[in-house]
Amino acid sequence: MSTKNKYYLLFALFFVMAIVVAIYFSPYLLDRPDILVGFALCFSLILIGLLLLLLISYLSKDGMVKPSLEWVVVLLAFIFIGLFSTFLIQRSKQRKKDFDRQALITSMQKKELISAEKNTAQLPLWLEIKAKLLTEIAKADASLPDILIEEIVELSHSYIPYESYIAKRYIISSPERGRLLLDLLKLDIDSYSWSKILAQATFSYSSLPQANLEGRDLNGINLSSANLMGAKLVATRFYKANLRNVNLWSADLSRAKLSDTQLTNANLEWTQLIEANLDNAHLDGATLNNSTATKASFVYASVQQARLIAARLDSCNLHGVDFYQSELSKCSMKAATLTAANLRNSFWTDAILTKADMTNSVLRGTSLERADLTAVTLDSVFVRGADWYEKLLTWQVKGRTAITKKYHLLEETSFPENFVLHRH
Repeated sequence: MSTKNKYYLLFALFFVMAIVVAIYFSPYLLDRPDILVGFALCFSLILIGLLLLLLISYLSKDGMVKPSLEWVVVLLAFIFIGLFSTFLIQRSKQRKKDFDRQALITSMQKKELISAEKNTAQLPLWLEIKAKLLTEIAKADASLPDILIEEIVELSHSYIPYESYIAKRYIISSPERGRLLLDLLKLDIDSYSWSKILAQATFSYSSLPQANLEGRDLNGINLSSANLMGAKLVATRFYKANLRNVNLWSADLSRAKLSDTQLTNANLEWTQLIEANLDNAHLDGATLNNSTATKASFVYASVQQARLIAARLDSCNLHGVDFYQSELSKCSMKAATLTAANLRNSFWTDAILTKADMTNSVLRGTSLERADLTAVTLDSVFVRGADWYEKLLTWQVKGRTAITKKYHLLEETSFPENFVLHRH
């Protein structure tokens, strides 16, 4: 057998042996990416060595390599090695990722089970407290004993919120606190004792989706980070309540009393806020996309850096509201009262503000691209730059012709490039 054929046979045997080894050990290699990379590297180095031997054996007298079928086979072998190694490495990474995710879910489920068992262990204590409550309520005294209120407060704090994996999301919640609140609402507790319970107990992270709390007194309650998705909260009283980070997606808050309420970073998408009272409420960072708040009141509410895309606030009272850096694209505020409002650096692309009253408002840095300002009242409105009318043209604002005819710009020295709109 010639030297050339020996090299060729050695290459073929090595190639077949490598494929057999890779297939046989592929389940193990998929779980060990480091071994897989080392295997592919060693295989490639040996193949390169054989390639050099073939190259030496095929060199002609003039030093040129003779093209032949063997070189095509070598090239295809390299391509196969690259593709096969890449496939195995990607599969290995995906398997590791799936394994880590499943391990995390399993760990969370164990923690969830442990926390749930600890919370369930409090059930006898709640039954004991409930029996005492029923006894005290039956006495028809003025209020509950302070020691009984303290027991309820301590019970609410003893429930530990835990993380659950629901619908491919990690959610921290406390179903036990939610059930405690619902159970307490079923009892005829006097208003004075109830206000003390709400002021001291915690119902944060409560799980209350679709709950019916219509017309209930929840003034001063701590429901931060609670899940109230789709809840019925018509005419519910939340005066000075803590609703930070609460999930109120698609909830009905029509005619609800939310004045002085903390709603920072709350999710209010698709909510009904018709005729609701949110005076002095804190909605900084909240999301109100597609919400409906017709005829609602937001007097002096703080709504900084919030999102109100496609929200409907027609005929709302927004006197003194602070919309600093908020996103109000496609928002509708027909006939709304926006007097003395801060709209600085906010975005109103495609917003509808027809017949709105914006007297004494601040529009410095406000983007009004394609906004509808037909029949808007702009008396004593502050804007930035002597070229503000040119910006209205660039933004393609509707009603800009009537505005330029009705108002003229006067320089105001409180801030650089500050101008005020005055009637002609």
